[in-house]
Amino acid sequence: PLVTASIVGKKLAGGADVFIMDVKAGRGALFESQPRALRLARWLKRAAEEAGRRCVCLLTEMGVPLGRMVGNALEVEEALAVLDGEHIPEVRELALELVARGLVAAGLVADVVEARDMARRRLDDGSAREVFARMLAAQGGDLAAFARRKRGGAHTGELMAPRSGWLRRLDARTVGRAALMAGAGTDDPEAGVQLLAKRGERVNAGNPLLVVHASTGERLAAALKELAGSLAVGDEPPGPRRLIRRVLD
Repeated sequence: PLVTASIVGKKLAGGADVFIMDVKAGRGALFESQPRALRLARWLKRAAEEAGRRCVCLLTEMGVPLGRMVGNALEVEEALAVLDGEHIPEVRELALELVARGLVAAGLVADVVEARDMARRRLDDGSAREVFARMLAAQGGDLAAFARRKRGGAHTGELMAPRSGWLRRLDARTVGRAALMAGAGTDDPEAGVQLLAKRGERVNAGNPLLVVHASTGERLAAALKELAGSLAVGDEPPGPRRLIRRVLD
């Protein structure tokens, strides 16, 4: 109930009449189990609709990191890359699905297939990037300043693949904890974890799997130690994972 009140209250204060909620389940989520995450999604939807808003909730998987960047500036950089047309599969897929559901819920497009196509065209032709830049400027932001910044943490270190094979496990919660240890979300916007390989990809022994950007040498060492237990490499690729588990529409 407290999570519902916090999320829906902020959405109502923002003034929108259509809410699209991305509710996570898995190791990196607030509620790890799918039944608890689904319960939260139902609470969110009910609360929003009782307040007179249209609401769609997507239950999405968060057992492994969504993209390849974890950390404040790193994640902004990745989001801008998607807006610039770079193909970062799961980030792009989820963004298009959320936008498509919003277009249908707002009554702007008849069905979700057409809405996905429209969202994809707007992303690929650069108009989504242009709208984002206008929104940012209206709030006093400066994309040029972000591009000019000194990129990366003061201290960096790599974690190498212990053997050749398939990356079978990359735990989202551990990666998130390591990013915090490195300084993300606290005193260093450049701190975080950059994933050079993702679950299901082939890796070679001795090659770097990830890079940690940290504010101090001590934080770098602590983050690398934390990450050492989050990875598993095996002889067979892992099974497929379903990013969007359920839609409450």
